[in-house]
Amino acid sequence: MPKQKHRLAREDWLAAARTEFVARGIHEVKIDRLAKQLKVTRGSFYWHFDALKDLHEALLEDWTTTNRAKMQSLSRKWEKKTPALIDLGVTWIAHGPEFPAFNSAIRDWGRRDAHVGDIVREIDKDWLKLIQPVFERRGSSPSEAYVRARVIYYHRVGYHALPPDESAEELCALEADYSRVFLGRKLTAKEQQQVDQALAEQGFDP
Repeated sequence: MPKQKHRLAREDWLAAARTEFVARGIHEVKIDRLAKQLKVTRGSFYWHFDALKDLHEALLEDWTTTNRAKMQSLSRKWEKKTPALIDLGVTWIAHGPEFPAFNSAIRDWGRRDAHVGDIVREIDKDWLKLIQPVFERRGSSPSEAYVRARVIYYHRVGYHALPPDESAEELCALEADYSRVFLGRKLTAKEQQQVDQALAEQGFDP
């Protein structure tokens, strides 16, 4: 075993665990395997975690924190402006190319672990609560808005499971059409302006 030149940070272990988790599943996230990959001894692990279950919990917390941060960012944004579906699309694209596989792996874990499943369902419910008013403000009844929120959110969950092979640029190019499909009508001039502005803010030509 090569001599460790510096102590690894907690995030180093978490990043390695995340990669292993996505590739092999939670049961293959093991201390010895990660230590070998990181070229350190098991002792390095215990500077940051008391047990393997704590690392597993950190993976779940990482996913949960990412989702909550995105929801909070959207909520703050929508307090200052009229909510737009394009904001959802841009937010999900901004998760980064690694997130879809991580998201799918968490959900697969949740189907086997009741605690994880409860957390996933809680996050899903919170996303739906955030999205539903977007449709209500555009004239949908509460029940119709709820269904439309489910359609757009479950579409994203399913898209992550494929896995996607499109670039951020390709995805952004489709966002206006997604908005039209999910709304069930042509965009108003104001809505099209919102799409153009959101894409421009991300550095893409409308």
